[in-house]
Amino acid sequence: MEATIFPEQILGIKKKMRTPFDFMTAAKDGIGKKEITRLAEKMCVPIRVIAQLLLIHERTIRRHPEDKAFDLATSERAIRLAQVTARGIEVFGSEEEFCEWLKEPIMAFGNKAPLTLMESIYGIDMVLKELGRIEHGIIS
Repeated sequence: MEATIFPEQILGIKKKMRTPFDFMTAAKDGIGKKEITRLAEKMCVPIRVIAQLLLIHERTIRRHPEDKAFDLATSERAIRLAQVTARGIEVFGSEEEFCEWLKEPIMAFGNKAPLTLMESIYGIDMVLKELGRIEHGIIS
């Protein structure tokens, strides 16, 4: 089933992102401060938390010029988090339900909340796989 919510909607950008090439191109072009702020809002977390997930300091986001994109690594992570968020909202049917799930401990993750795993690319992949299981009715 194809998602009806896409990462560019989460970030609030016009460029469509459907293929790995699209994601790579968007990351090279860079994601800006406004998009990072919007991502934090869609994930229902403060800038401090989104900074942790992006592996940068909160001050880096706050001081970043509005008209300048973040580097490739930060942009790639932001896009990946937007993919998780789009998928989560699609699976749960609302931002609120997805946000609640992100913060709840899950047995499949050793009683850790999905949000706590997403500082690592492997954790992000685990969260995406878990969303796929939930979508197919497999609760872990």
